[in-house]
Amino acid sequence: MKIRCTDCTKKISIDDAFAGGVCRCPYCSALVFVPDEDAQAVSGGDRPASPTARPQTPAEMEAVAKARGQEHIPVASPVKIQGIITMVLIGLLLVMFIAAAVLYMVYRGPGIRKAGPQDESTINPFIIKPETGPAIAGNIRIEAPVVYVADAGGGMTEIYDYINFMFQKSIPTLGDGQAAVILAREKEPKILVELKPASSIDIITMDTAYSSTPAEGSSDVPLAFKAAVNLKPKTIVLVTHKALEAVDNLIAMARENGITVHTILVAREEPSVRKLAKETGGTSRYYSRRDLNTHRSDM
Repeated sequence: MKIRCTDCTKKISIDDAFAGGVCRCPYCSALVFVPDEDAQAVSGGDRPASPTARPQTPAEMEAVAKARGQEHIPVASPVKIQGIITMVLIGLLLVMFIAAAVLYMVYRGPGIRKAGPQDESTINPFIIKPETGPAIAGNIRIEAPVVYVADAGGGMTEIYDYINFMFQKSIPTLGDGQAAVILAREKEPKILVELKPASSIDIITMDTAYSSTPAEGSSDVPLAFKAAVNLKPKTIVLVTHKALEAVDNLIAMARENGITVHTILVAREEPSVRKLAKETGGTSRYYSRRDLNTHRSDM
């Protein structure tokens, strides 16, 4: 059967025999639940029942695999046709873009309306002016103590270094205010930098530690978020690309502790991540891969 990885969103193929179990994505190594919609009908009731709730976290998926007797989690096969489809779509989009540009040049005139307010993605996340004060992503104001949480799942591989660079630019703006850095991993989150005055954080040492922890497998972002809350900060900065299950629980947790959450979405939009920031008094911002590439080259 063909399914889609919940982390990198690429289409993958897995044998029907693993329906109701778990596999690994061949692209990003994340754990992926294999739906079991018709398993009982196909197996005549011999197959163990699937869980009533779809597993979300890596721990839940491993529990499903164990319950179904999967000694080894299989790696799914890539669906190669999606690459061909992608190239065709890119070609069509390029043709449409060129056609639109030509039409604009031909028909534009003095009556063209001026551009509206600055789009959030045009703000360079790697440049924070001194007069801005403590901030992240250019101009999002933050208050210490701050815990930075980065999604370190395999789906973040292409933009993982950009997150590191974003944190490196933000931490020095805190001065003597305290800061910590946590990476959301497949199992336990990794505390990359313990909570301490930002002025005492060696950025070079932090960069080395970050680079030695590659983005791979699945990531349990809610678990990393809980670890951040336990440090009792005033602000949490969360960078991710995936939907947050049970986001209302995370919102309640932040509110109970008086924490403002700022979220930075990368690569794709997710309403639940936007909601987490909005409901806790924070700011949410989105950057595509192209945005990040452009802003980094402008440095």
